[in-house]
Amino acid sequence: MPLSKISWPRSANPRGRPAIWINAAMSLDGRLAFPGGKRAILSSPGDFRRVDLIRATSDAVLVGAGTIRMDDPSLRVHWERLRGQRLPSEARGRKDRPPTRVVIGSSKGLPPTSRVFDGVLPTILFSPSRKDLGRTGPRTTVVPTSGLRVDLPWALRWLHVHGVQRLMVEGGSQILSSFLSAGLYDRFTLYVAPVLIGGRSAPSLFEREMLGKDLSPVPLRVQRTQGRDGGILVTIEPR
Repeated sequence: MPLSKISWPRSANPRGRPAIWINAAMSLDGRLAFPGGKRAILSSPGDFRRVDLIRATSDAVLVGAGTIRMDDPSLRVHWERLRGQRLPSEARGRKDRPPTRVVIGSSKGLPPTSRVFDGVLPTILFSPSRKDLGRTGPRTTVVPTSGLRVDLPWALRWLHVHGVQRLMVEGGSQILSSFLSAGLYDRFTLYVAPVLIGGRSAPSLFEREMLGKDLSPVPLRVQRTQGRDGGILVTIEPR
């Protein structure tokens, strides 16, 4: 699909949460990274441009704290990759309205030099740890939650109330598993790279532990598949 044809789905629950677009890249054997969580570059150059366009049309980009620890992503839009591309109307004029960065989980173990806390863009940290209330990173808002884990439906309602209408979810494994198992998405795009990684400690797209004792599969509905730079882009919508 040309970049100019990318458009956001409507939220299935417009009053309670943002429209949610999950995006991920994995190997043919279902791995998101190398053993131990070491970053693997799986997206092709063309797919990186597609990811940047989704970011550019988002109000916020969400990842888990584990992704920050392992990859230290900036979660910014790389506009230089989109130079010369014909962009959809949803992306025009968005340079002055970059997406907010959203992190789920405690900042424990996160270096203070993590790029999401650099103050270049606003960051929201949903944390079950009261110690995070003392974080003084520039342009960082800490939202305390109750319990040992962040309640995703509650966090999504909070974001919706505070102006996030389009939320892109990028990972990592636990975040993807939580959103997918709960059906908290309106579109899920998955780039399958033509490589194999292997290794028991390599994080997978879907962690079974997220379902507890439930052994039933999580149903998906494939809307479209298309070849892209030697890999396959799969577009999935909720059943």
